[in-house]
Amino acid sequence: MTLEEMRDVDVRTIQRKELVDIRDVEIDPELPREERIRSFVRQIGNPYCFKVGNVVVKTSFEVMQGSDPCAQLRALHRAGGNPARKENNHLIR
Repeated sequence: MTLEEMRDVDVRTIQRKELVDIRDVEIDPELPREERIRSFVRQIGNPYCFKVGNVVVKTSFEVMQGSDPCAQLRALHRAGGNPARKENNHLIR
């Protein structure tokens, strides 16, 4: 599935069993930022749609000046690549 297809997933029709529960994603805070992002993408599968327990979550990414988030995610996805818990939100920044 391409990143564009992942982004366009319809949460009303997605099979919950196909989604990764973000609570199961573990990020090593000792890794460099890029490696933490790769690890997150590798573990979560679809960074645009995942679940928290039985709740399906659909996300979007803000376009930062001078960057193309889809291109960045595509590069990470090709490379094989959480803030799974509130206390870990700093890990991807």
